Amino acid sequence: MPDMASLVPSNFAPSEESHGLGTFLEGITNVDSCVPAPELSRNSLAGSSYIFPLAPNSDSINTSNANVTLVTLEYWSQRYISHSCRQLIISLVRAFPRMIVKPESLPPFIHRVGCGLEYNDNEPCQMVVESGAPVFAPLRPLAGCVNIARIFVSRVPNSEDFLWQTIEAEQRRIRDAMPQLSPGETLASIQAMVMYTIMRLMHSGYQHFILNREMLRTMKDLSHRFAQVHSGPFNPPHIRATRPTWEEWIFEETRRRLAIVCFLLALIVGCEACDVILNPYAIPLPGSKALWEARSADEWERVYDEWWADLKSGKPRLDTLGDLVMAKHASESSQALMHGRFGSGIDDILDDWHAHLDQLGMMLAAVLAGL
Repeated sequence: MPDMASLVPSNFAPSEESHGLGTFLEGITNVDSCVPAPELSRNSLAGSSYIFPLAPNSDSINTSNANVTLVTLEYWSQRYISHSCRQLIISLVRAFPRMIVKPESLPPFIHRVGCGLEYNDNEPCQMVVESGAPVFAPLRPLAGCVNIARIFVSRVPNSEDFLWQTIEAEQRRIRDAMPQLSPGETLASIQAMVMYTIMRLMHSGYQHFILNREMLRTMKDLSHRFAQVHSGPFNPPHIRATRPTWEEWIFEETRRRLAIVCFLLALIVGCEACDVILNPYAIPLPGSKALWEARSADEWERVYDEWWADLKSGKPRLDTLGDLVMAKHASESSQALMHGRFGSGIDDILDDWHAHLDQLGMMLAAVLAGL
């Protein structure tokens, strides 16, 4: 059997570890030069097989100098995902404004409990509880977004000008308040800006972002604010030395999911209108549907017990987008190089991951299916 390391092309090199969402929105980078983060668990698939690139090797274009046209937007967007895959993702994210107005079916990057927590070091995580159960009580930036989403989905005649004026005013308010935002408020503000970006995408199409990047700049500035008020990476890995509390896990998982949504939006609008992620392979995959949708700390603890037991047992699993890309490639390889090394084979690992997906995971699976 050939050495696994010899299968990795020589032009692959580790990139620096990301410590903020800002790197998801900065200059165009050739994704072929990226590999999974080197600090991944030894139980992860990362670093043990050939990495199938997300896009062909090509010369990057500097958007500040390029003559941006719809033609170039279409050309570059299609180099990352197919038109049909992009349309599928758009059709799914189009539902997010309708979902956010219903606490029982929120978009898969907004947690019904976590969106109301400040995550301030000076204050414990205090959730709003009614009849012994936590309730949906979003922080100010996201509460404003919910109200705006109600206007957006209502389609009230002659309300369009008012809607966009309100969104612009809310964006200005977020920018003005940015220096005082807590970690939770900063996260809620990024979530709100993602929702406004989706609304604009639905209203004006992805062509709008060729020349109008203010929403994306605001998200990048918010990510820098988050780095100021919270130490550590924006999108932390799943592997931990100690068990988190429910609130801590929600905080980390929300950031992981938000990074994935930004990745998907970048694919939708094309790299001429939304900058490409620096190192897509290092993005942690979303946690399981059961963990994310747990209705109480007790329910979450029961599900997490199983996940923690699998972690301690050394059972192979997929942690990052790089893991998923490599597993998919290995599964399709006629050589089946990974088979046997993981006992029941790579297909079982993929099957286990697919069995625990929610809508966000399905969108990632759709992107990978088109490679």
